[in-house]
Amino acid sequence: MYKLFWKFFFVIWIAQLITIWGAGTAIWYIRHHEPLSETNLDLTNGASYYLDPVIDSLKNQGVVATQDYLKKRFRRIVYVVDTTSHKELLDRKIPLELLESLNQKSYASLTNHAVQALTLGNHHYLLFVADIPSPWGNRPLLPVFPLIGATLASLLFAFLLARHLSRPIELLKETVSQVGLGHFAIELAPQLTNRSDSLGELAHDIQHMAVHLGQVIDSQTKLLHTISHELRSPLTRLQMATGLLRQSIPTNNDEMDRIERECKRIDVLIGELLTLSRLDEGLNQQQKEIMTLNPLLAEIIENATFEAHTLKKEIVNLSRSELIPLLGNANLLYYAIENVVRNALRHARHRVTIGFNRTNNQRVKIFIIDDGEGVEESELSQITQPFFRASNTQRNTAMPGFGLGLAITQKTFKAHEGNTLFTNLPHQSGFSVELMLPILSQGEVK
Repeated sequence: MYKLFWKFFFVIWIAQLITIWGAGTAIWYIRHHEPLSETNLDLTNGASYYLDPVIDSLKNQGVVATQDYLKKRFRRIVYVVDTTSHKELLDRKIPLELLESLNQKSYASLTNHAVQALTLGNHHYLLFVADIPSPWGNRPLLPVFPLIGATLASLLFAFLLARHLSRPIELLKETVSQVGLGHFAIELAPQLTNRSDSLGELAHDIQHMAVHLGQVIDSQTKLLHTISHELRSPLTRLQMATGLLRQSIPTNNDEMDRIERECKRIDVLIGELLTLSRLDEGLNQQQKEIMTLNPLLAEIIENATFEAHTLKKEIVNLSRSELIPLLGNANLLYYAIENVVRNALRHARHRVTIGFNRTNNQRVKIFIIDDGEGVEESELSQITQPFFRASNTQRNTAMPGFGLGLAITQKTFKAHEGNTLFTNLPHQSGFSVELMLPILSQGEVK
């Protein structure tokens, strides 16, 4: 069950229990603590049925035995008053006015013997029946069974009401989660569309918002894709013109070198933007093929080792020999993993550790760990956003980039039904990146 359901359930049920038991106890207390009066007397023909055993007990067994007998549970209460001392046998309080009224009236002449008098020795007793629930230990009992029945009824009512309130909210939560995952063409459940209250209106508003949000994102993606393509043509012409100009002026020219460098940067940026745009559209089955992780990762490590030597750093290879079959786009995966490795090399102090492990849930975990200073904790959740550059990268002018590399890596693994995890090692001792991918089963490989 959902947490929200249980919150609604217990709040509603506890409120009902407090109301039921509070009201029931209050009514019971008022009823059993009101003064005994003639209106409480049972003058029906059946009253003598309760009096006769008490009289027999007084005559044959004595006062003590009769007290024990009176303490037993009866549907009606039998009162035995010693008129000499004006005391009731169980010390229950009886108004003097009622006793005087009973003494003045000759109930003994009634054929039903509803009120009877008895003389034993020096004691004169007056016996009568009050139509009040029976005592236990000289105290009236709570109406337990009616309260239990009301409790069970409230339990069912609380369950139905809690489900009525929580179910549409849970459906809305699932719908919003789909929007958060990028599925904007959502369909509302009938439990939401058929409602005419505020929750139904909220559901329709969320659906309209999702459709509008999807249209805005699609238009932005198409605009980015179109602009990137349109920039390629003038950039190519600019590079050709720069090459021709250099041929006509073979002398060394700093301005020409800067133009060529900036052209290359723009070319890299456009390439990354196009890659990001394609990943936003997702990958279809035609863009994927059955491949093996091992040679792909081995080539990346070999290139990284060569680059590490020039930087006077070390690559530690912890890859296993076990073959890992995958279904994916080799070019995209190569670029995504290599981008993380090159980032690790740039930030590492001395070494970068690369390897992979097979997990229990048919997935492979590729890990890349460097011994650099890591990333600010407040920036960990932002480093995969396009064009975001961590503060340590911004401070180092020797680390060029546009902030698109990790965004491409995350989208690449998401398109392959995998995920990424970025964490700092303790005490600024390094930075860890885990890249997860699903492994093909033997049946899928064949």
